[in-house]
Amino acid sequence: MSYEKLFARSVHLIVEYQRVDISKDIRKYILGMAYTDNATGAADDLDITLEDKEGLWHGSWLPQKGDVINASFYIENWNGKKEKQFLPCGTFEIDDISLSGPPDTVSIKGQSVPVSEGIKRTDKTKSWKKIKLSKIAKEVASNAKLKCLFESQEDAEYDSIDQVKEPDLIFLQRLCNEAGLSLKVTAGQVVIFDEYAYECKKPILTLTKGESNIISYGFSNKTSDTGYKACHVRYADAQTNKVIEATFTDKSKKYGPILEVNEQVKTYAEAMKLAKSKLREKNKQECTGSLSVLGDVNLVAGVTVLIKGWLSFDGKYIVNKATHNIVGGYTTDIEITKCLEGY
Repeated sequence: MSYEKLFARSVHLIVEYQRVDISKDIRKYILGMAYTDNATGAADDLDITLEDKEGLWHGSWLPQKGDVINASFYIENWNGKKEKQFLPCGTFEIDDISLSGPPDTVSIKGQSVPVSEGIKRTDKTKSWKKIKLSKIAKEVASNAKLKCLFESQEDAEYDSIDQVKEPDLIFLQRLCNEAGLSLKVTAGQVVIFDEYAYECKKPILTLTKGESNIISYGFSNKTSDTGYKACHVRYADAQTNKVIEATFTDKSKKYGPILEVNEQVKTYAEAMKLAKSKLREKNKQECTGSLSVLGDVNLVAGVTVLIKGWLSFDGKYIVNKATHNIVGGYTTDIEITKCLEGY
């Protein structure tokens, strides 16, 4: 008898509502769950779909917006492995409850950003003096009752920086973009990291056309506002008439357009750092892909994979977004970007 027949694959959900484990209570109602893990620029999402012919979930059991769900799941007998493999999805604040039918189904959606704390919706105005990016991040996180994880050797310093009628998260995201860093809110914390450092990590697996458990795929190589060979930064100080210039070049490219940037910088080092950041921001969108595969708990945002068998699209990619779908089975959809060399 084969391994697959002897040990059937299975997926098990673990759901806590307001810190109470309701996994057994909702088991017979669950039609599906989707967990989306984003690397940067967007909150993680959770979507639980429930059968509701009895009218419980849009009646007396109706969850409230702002309530908290903690979700995780584990798989057994997957890919020839008998042991349990867990994926903690994190903590989510409910922000959308919808009913559809017939038959009646209720969708409960949540996001990893605490909406009730106003971190992404409440405009604020504040002046910051003599401060580092890490300290601003810690204060923003603390105000939203979140922890802060700062994973970067580079820590931008500001003599003066203004937050003018901006929500905290939008303001912090802007500073991170300018500093060439990535930001996400997940598992009760604000995480700021250097995406290039993640790209330098070893691939967790190889996805090979015709061999791996791939359901569908798609790749794209763009030319519009991407594929630059270099970035040239030039700033002329009107008061001193001093001109500061720097050019950062992608050594892997034999040809391509030059990206011109005119933004305020005070030193050559600042100009070079800005040129590198701007070139990366544009070029990381050049070669992208998406794949749907047999469920894999190791495919999460921020890991790298090797792509083989797609010829010109082969190479090392970073996972920008991973959606784990549990609907009568388990699949994982990933969106990937080709890793840049040297920056």
